[in-house]
Formats: sequence, C-alpha cells, structure tokens
Amino acid sequence: MSLDLERLASQPFKLGDFVVDAKRGEIRQAQEVIDIEPKVMLVLLHLTANSGTVVDQEILFRYVWPQSVYSPNSIRRCISTLRKALKDDAKQLISTHAKVGYSINILPTFINAQTSAHRKNNSSIWIVASILFLLSIGIYWQIIPSTQQQLLNVTGLQPITATEVIEDFIAVSPDESLLAFSRYPQRGLDEGELWIKDLNSSTETKLNLPLAHRRNLAWSIDGTSLYYAYIGDKAWQIKEFSLTKKALMESNSEVLKERLVVENNGDQPSRWIGSIHPSPDKKLYFVASDSSTRHVYEHDIATNSSSKLMVSNTDFKPYELALSKSGKILAVSGQLENGRNAIRLLSLELTNKGQVLHSILLRDQQRVSVEWLNGDSGLLLNDGSQLFYTFIDENSNGFTHSIPSQLNFQQSHFLRFAKVGPKSGDIYFIESRLDHDLMLFDLTSQTIKGAIDSTAMDYFPVFSPNERHIAFFSTRYGKPQLFLHELASGTDTQLFENPNDYLNVDHVAWSKSGGKLAFSMGYSVHVILNPKAPAKTKVNVLETVQGIALAWYPNERDILLEKQIGERKQLVKLNSETLDLEIITEFSKGRASLSQEGNLLLVKDDAIYEWHESEGFKHKQSFSKPITRSVASEKGIYLQFSGEESTWSFWSFDTSIVESQFELPIKERVAEFNTLGNKALVSRGHTEREIAKISISKGDP
Repeated sequence: MSLDLERLASQPFKLGDFVVDAKRGEIRQAQEVIDIEPKVMLVLLHLTANSGTVVDQEILFRYVWPQSVYSPNSIRRCISTLRKALKDDAKQLISTHAKVGYSINILPTFINAQTSAHRKNNSSIWIVASILFLLSIGIYWQIIPSTQQQLLNVTGLQPITATEVIEDFIAVSPDESLLAFSRYPQRGLDEGELWIKDLNSSTETKLNLPLAHRRNLAWSIDGTSLYYAYIGDKAWQIKEFSLTKKALMESNSEVLKERLVVENNGDQPSRWIGSIHPSPDKKLYFVASDSSTRHVYEHDIATNSSSKLMVSNTDFKPYELALSKSGKILAVSGQLENGRNAIRLLSLELTNKGQVLHSILLRDQQRVSVEWLNGDSGLLLNDGSQLFYTFIDENSNGFTHSIPSQLNFQQSHFLRFAKVGPKSGDIYFIESRLDHDLMLFDLTSQTIKGAIDSTAMDYFPVFSPNERHIAFFSTRYGKPQLFLHELASGTDTQLFENPNDYLNVDHVAWSKSGGKLAFSMGYSVHVILNPKAPAKTKVNVLETVQGIALAWYPNERDILLEKQIGERKQLVKLNSETLDLEIITEFSKGRASLSQEGNLLLVKDDAIYEWHESEGFKHKQSFSKPITRSVASEKGIYLQFSGEESTWSFWSFDTSIVESQFELPIKERVAEFNTLGNKALVSRGHTEREIAKISISKGDP
C-alpha cells in the first residue's frame, strides 16, 4: 500500500509498541526516548509509506541523498540504526531482500500529536521541508535527479521512405549525409537488401550484396565502412564492408567484399546480439548473449580480441547500450533483480574501465533503448511507444541527471531504432504499423470470418464465459486500451482507457460468472467489476501489485499471478480484496493454468504437471513429442506438438487424458478456444515499417 508521506512526517504514528514522531526526530517506547538523525528518519518514513512493499535500495538512497554518488553502505547504516532503535534484532519488523532492497512489515497507526514536553529538535523543520521538496520534484518512484530541467520540442515530422515493404535497422552516417537501412521486399526477415539513401538528394542505391538478414547497422567513425550483425544457424557474427564512391552511386557495381570481424564461437553458441557501436580508438562495443545470458563486450579490432566489460548477474542484466561521442562512457540499459529497469553509465577510461559512474532508475518495468543526445548532454530513451529524454551533468560530486521527460511527439504506431543525427540532433526512427485483426474460425463448418477489424492492432482476445462477448486489447486510438466486443451486434465498448499510456499489456482473465475481468497493464494488475454493464462498471488499479493475471480461482476473489523474478518466474495467489499475496512456487519455464476446481497445472517440455502443497509440481502425464503451444480453456488444455503444425489435441481436466484431436487448416495464430471446443479465436495481420525523421529544438514549445 502507499501512504501519505507528508502526513507521516507531520503527525506522530505507531509502529507496534513504538511511537514515531518525525517532527521531533524521535522514536519512543514507554519512557524511553531515542533521538533519530534526519537522514535515518527519512529512510524510516519512506519505508513506512510503502508498508508491505519492497523498496529498492537505490531508490531509497536517491530519496535521502539526492545529490550524492550511490553508496549502499549509507543505507545499511540507517537500517542498522533503525533496527537498534526499534529493538528489531530478529529482523522481523524491517526485512532485508538480498540485492534488492528493504521492506517494513507493519502498518502504521496515526495518533494525536503528543502534548507532553519534549526537547525541541531542529530536525523537525528540516525533515518536513525535505519531504515537501522531494515530493514537489516527483521523486516518489524514481532516482532523484538534480540537474536543471531543460526542454526539447518536436518542430517537424518528415517521412524518409514511403513503400509497402518492411524497412528496418537504420544507421545515420557521421556527417549525416547518408542513411543505411535494410529493406525486405518479400516481407520476410530472412532475405533482406541493404540500401543507402542520400539525405541531401533523396536518391537511393541498393548495395550489391547477396540477400541476407543483416541487422544492427553501424557506420565506422570515418564513415567509409559499415558494420552489421549477421545471424547464422547457430551463432551471431559481426561483419564489415568498405563503401566506395562507386558502390554508393551504382547499384550494379562490383559485389562488395564482406569481412568477418568477430563471432560467437564459444561452447554454447547464441543467436542474439544487440546494437553495435564503433569507437574512435578502433573498438566495437555491443551486448550479446552466450547461451541464455547477455553481457557487454569490448572487441579490439587491431588485436582481434574480445573481452566482457560487464557480466550479467542477478543485480543487473544488460540488454542495450549506447556509446558517447567522446568514446569515454557507455550508457547501458538493463533489468534489475526486482524487475525494474535502469540505465547505468559505464566508464571506458583506462584508470577505471568498467566502473559504474551513475545510475538512472526508470519508473516502471518497460524496457528502453538508449541513444546519446548531441554533445553527450543527455540521453534519448525509447520504450517503443514514446520518446523520453534526460539531461546529464558531471561535476565534482559525480553525475546528476534531470527528471526524464516525454518528448511532445504523439503517434499511434510503434517506434523502433530511434537514432540521433550526429550533426542536427534530429531523431530518425522506424515507424512500425501493425494491423492485426481477430477472426472467428468455426471448426464444424471449417469457415473463417472477421470478428474485430479496427485497422489497428487487436490482440489478447478472450471469450466471456457465456461466449456472447470478447474482451481484447486494441491500439485503434494510438495506445493499448481494453475493449469489449458484443458478438450479436458487432459493437465495441471501451472498458479501460489506459490514462498512463502504457505500452506493455498482457493477458485478460474472466471470472467464471463473467462479473469480473483481470488484466496486466504497465506490469500492474487491474480488476474490472461488471464489465458487461457499462453503467455499473468499475476499474480497480492495483498499483502495488505487479504481475500477469493468468486466471481467477473458483471463489472469484483470488487471482493466479505470474511474476518475473530475474530469470525465473514466480506463481502467486492474490486476494483481490485485501491485496494479500501468497507465494506458491518458482519455476524457470513452462505455462501455468488453473482447472475448474482451482488445481494448478504446468505445461512444460513434453509433459503436464500438477501442483501439490507438500510435493510441489508432480508429474501428471507425458507425451511422445515436445509441446510447442498450449491454450488453456474452461474444461482443459489444447496442445500442439512439435511437427504437427495444423493438428491440435484436447487434454481434459476431468479425465487427465487427451480426449480428442482435430485439424485446424489455417496459418493464423490461435489465441482462444470456446468452452464447447467448436470455435477458435485467431489473429490475422501484417506489419509495415517505414523510416521517418522528427526535427528537435530546445526551449519552450
């Protein structure tokens, strides 16, 4: 839960047998009075304001020491002082969550201000003033910045390409005269062409190269060659080719010669690699995976040697990066152990190479790509739906950053590969337009017809229990919103507007009676009451509860949640009324569902497992082939096996066997089966990707 921080700072409250008086800087028990220094009191107030919730230790630090370099020891000292004052030697009142943060496990009770005489404490005004200031600059859920806020504004939008094919993986030359990009004429991503567009004359040249899936393009510092990532059958490679004037002028010039720069040739090859960043001192920086773990690599072109600059661990898992123009700092975006995302500035100086200079904690769990603004003055952040920016400053005390602000650029499609022009500071990007329609396939008549077509992306559909409605997400108004489709009339009703403009949504679950809906948006759980009665519909946003709502339990009060904890998943039972959470178990892979009786099942590899309180997941049935897809329904689970592209099998909850098999002769992806098993909701769509540019200026709009 989240409490009023200002009230906690101004009115005494009880934590068990202890009275906390922030205005006086005291913790009291009976006749004992303990003075608490202001910084320690701020830590206690912030934990109490979020009672029952784990508070990230880095957030806690930035809250109390907004202009200091992050030091976990300072937080540990405060926690130790508080435990001593609260006589919490057993650590039952304040819990430590290893490598994540701390939580206070008791709700405060407000009491009337004490009238008995106490020593005047100068911390009173300091604490209240500090809290009011911190709240006024929006510190509550992010690292506190102290760099003065500046404004960036969009002054124009210009299309760069306008075709009906997919274009992707852009790179702007150092002098901003040329734009390299991949073009896929067959709409597949396996056979792509490389093109160069002259941004001055608008002429385009197709490079004479064999068709291949070349991605993550990057110009050399001098602009005479292109690097790119090539994904082979088992591993990634980085290749390079020189660009002659003739090659840039004639598409029928000699076939360009490609040179292998580096490849993943370890014992466990991997096919994932992120963006590539050449440096002025002839090095390449990139994030790539070995097996299933991603690391930050530095490759020395001169010596043909590679090393890991940042190793993925439970504290921080990198997934993208950007190199500053000076070549001295890497901005690395990644995921923290608690699921939140952050950006870490990594030093490339010889004296402290690999040292984390500064951290920027992001507001939610949405992943971002990152680019440096011109002059290394700040960072451009792209979460796929919106562009944000933050300015960075370095002084004698270290680095500071401004509060991330949203760029005033509204569009209804997804943003990919936002790149900052090296000269102009304009932003080049891929605009990805998706049109996914929902179709209804009748298994009896073997016919398919349109159900929902909005010329936008419609997805995550689910039948209501009486099969008269379909709940689904749609981007028809520019952002994911929840709708209800009535099959008889064909009308759509908006159930949730998405006021925070979240991009990440996941799964919709109906209660058995149809009176409740649960879904995940912005990683927070949302519950809708009476979704089929607009006049009575009520939305409860459970901001402190994060996870994917998989299913309702039969009591229609509890919800089965799936939470991502690092590289593992956690199954949790949520009481939607009290918000109490009960951790059931953790697992690494598989898909969980509930039977009609509320039994927990897990589909994994080639088997189905059932949860038992005393034994955990116990094997229930094996199959001769690996399971490639599973769709849970009211009466059982529909399974698709490896090598059987159109065949589905129905495994019954009642009999625990495969009761039937049937053919589904369609290429569309199946999202849902109805209760009777004679209808399926499928998704049909296509994607267009085109290149555009927005012009940027500083100052008021």
